[in-house]
Amino acid sequence: MYYLLAHSPEVAKYQPLTNPNFPNGTSHDNQEIWFNHLHDYQDSLTVSEDRWSQYQTKRGLAALASDKLVAFRCHPNTAFKLDFLKNLKVLYMTHSDTLLCERWAYEKVYKPMGEEHYKQNFQQLFKTSKVPEKISNTLKRQFIINNLRHDIRTFNECKQLYQERIFQVKLEQLLSQNYVHYVDVSSFLNITPIEQQQFDYIIQRYNSKQWKRF
Repeated sequence: MYYLLAHSPEVAKYQPLTNPNFPNGTSHDNQEIWFNHLHDYQDSLTVSEDRWSQYQTKRGLAALASDKLVAFRCHPNTAFKLDFLKNLKVLYMTHSDTLLCERWAYEKVYKPMGEEHYKQNFQQLFKTSKVPEKISNTLKRQFIINNLRHDIRTFNECKQLYQERIFQVKLEQLLSQNYVHYVDVSSFLNITPIEQQQFDYIIQRYNSKQWKRF
């Protein structure tokens, strides 16, 4: 989503945009890091208004001082706690098949880590640096569940908080090249959408690589 948005002239670019080749099967070559500790589920457990200064970076402050839209990614639970930010708009990413999203997360994040993922979880759970040579499959399964299934704030909960400042992005529509849905997202953010030909090309390239690893 950030990669699509960053092509609009009104959006601040964290780094020069590369061609949509997605060589390693992800879009992370085009990520942003405008803020610290505002991204994943663990961050959402501690985020608060009185700690806002801890999340700032020099680049983030400079971007916010410009006339550009600053787009950044965060967990829904984090967004739920950021309502103190003035002029904040939220794009809430959803998919009609929630289990598919869990599979994507597993394939994209945890599976490539291999045994290291389970070792890290074992150390965190038991608060020890000593990890057995073989971790049981029961524990491994629980580690995966713990990382994938969070008590997520729903779109409706966030909608009650943000009212007209939130938009539901339907991933299945974006990935099926629904240009109208993308234009609706752009209109919500008051930014100029890219041409349909460019949009189609980006989505086609993304689909050809992103979820073809399993």
